Amino acid sequence: MTRILGRDELLSGASFKKELVPVPELDGEIYIRDMGAPGVLAFNARAKDLQAGDKLTPETSIKLMTLIVSLSACDETGQLLFSEADVESLANNNLEMLSRLASKALQISGVGVSTINTITSEVAVNLPKAETESLLENSRRNSRKRGRKS
Repeated sequence: MTRILGRDELLSGASFKKELVPVPELDGEIYIRDMGAPGVLAFNARAKDLQAGDKLTPETSIKLMTLIVSLSACDETGQLLFSEADVESLANNNLEMLSRLASKALQISGVGVSTINTITSEVAVNLPKAETESLLENSRRNSRKRGRKS
């Protein structure tokens, strides 16, 4: 016989899929759950806001990865571990780890994994270039300052 579900079952969040994901960088595991409709909508809205002129930058890619993690990392009962205020602080983690957790969250949520591949490839390809360009620009500025002091 099939059990008839009521209001409490549907409002409990018990329908969220969740998986225990290894995090070798921190020598542990974390639960990653389905982001749910509000999480997917928040991710899509933030992605549109962060993408200036349809171009993904390394900075926006990292912000999107941390947002995904904040919308999906949970405790054993399915309660989210992070708030919107924690998104920026999550960026202080290993990029490979963030990418892996974000990929798992998108997979569990049914969002195309190609989305995270696009985000992570942008970081992998352009972040070293951006860092190099930043270092070169700082070096040029310092050289100009030294030249003016002489």
